[in-house]
Amino acid sequence: MPRKKYEAVFKSQAVDRVLDKNHSIIDVAVQLDIAQSTLRRWVRDRKVAKEISERGKESEPVAKKLESIRSSEVDLAKSILQNIDDGIITISGPISSQLLACLFFLRKTICS
Repeated sequence: MPRKKYEAVFKSQAVDRVLDKNHSIIDVAVQLDIAQSTLRRWVRDRKVAKEISERGKESEPVAKKLESIRSSEVDLAKSILQNIDDGIITISGPISSQLLACLFFLRKTICS
């Protein structure tokens, strides 16, 4: 059975019903005779697109603060990697999951 294709306007109106008019995904899906999973994906995609759009509108002070945080994480990563002792990384203080993943990858690469 071929996949159904929906017009962009139809998708947008369906998502608007869920997000703007506070209808449930189940109700809207039944009313429009579409799969709940399809509508759920459209809603998720809209939320992700909105989040990405809002990130691009960061104010200058926020962008500078983020850059400062990123810079400090790079410094922390360098410090940790310089102080690896027998393949063991000891971390104190807060650390982002991205930096942690990067450190584990580097530890495996360097210490193997």
